[in-house]
Amino acid sequence: TTALAVEAISRMLARRPDPELRDLAAGGLQYLLTHKDRYCLWYSTQATQNAVEAIISALSGGEENAPAREATVLVGGRPAGTLHLPAAREVVGPVVLELPGGLARGGNRVEIAVPGGAAAMNAQMIATWYIPWSESAATAGENFKPGETRALRLKVTYDPTQSSLEGTVTAHVEAERAGFRGYGMLLAEIGLPPGAEVDRASLESARDRGGVDGYEVQPDRVVVYLWPQAGGTKFDFKFRLRYREDALSAPSLLYDYYNPESRAAVPPSRFVIR
Repeated sequence: TTALAVEAISRMLARRPDPELRDLAAGGLQYLLTHKDRYCLWYSTQATQNAVEAIISALSGGEENAPAREATVLVGGRPAGTLHLPAAREVVGPVVLELPGGLARGGNRVEIAVPGGAAAMNAQMIATWYIPWSESAATAGENFKPGETRALRLKVTYDPTQSSLEGTVTAHVEAERAGFRGYGMLLAEIGLPPGAEVDRASLESARDRGGVDGYEVQPDRVVVYLWPQAGGTKFDFKFRLRYREDALSAPSLLYDYYNPESRAAVPPSRFVIR
């Protein structure tokens, strides 16, 4: 919706320059550029197409002829490397710069400086890091991700976690979004231990009872598609273990289909199979 509005305002500006409309277009463009997912897209093919068309419309004239430039990457105000930015008409892959020892413990401010350049440029940083489960918000078997309208709750327990070889384990799952009205599908990834063989009949039974729209069985997890409903969704499924092991399952996750960054995670469970 924002992309369509930005494109419409940009077309109005082309016919009749107006400072107020120019501010609206700039604000909408800034919103689009800062609300991409981790793959630098806009969550769906149609939304991405609309956003790209809006960005092209909103950019000022002459950008298509911007020459190649050099940019300096600053970390904490200190130069950490140089990037060669291609000309606007060049089609190239990602420009990669390693920062060996450039990032310090704690917060880091990363900037890209282009001397004397007035052409538009958009930069996106994607960061991934890990913390021990003991320092996360998750508790054993359950997690609650707060939010005004998108609060997520996931509870996953296994019965039993200690058994004999070829024994059957039942996974009990409770998934809920507190503000369920007006929002789309949820995905629940239920972690499995190594060598788990899922009973698909139990998953079909859960789907027949409602709340579960579909599922995918993967080597280390079961991905379940859920349609939010009042009070959440509760379902069980079974699997058996083919190996003697003392191992952890994969973690379990609950997240929005269109907003995967908002998620509730449950730590792995330990299975001891004799």
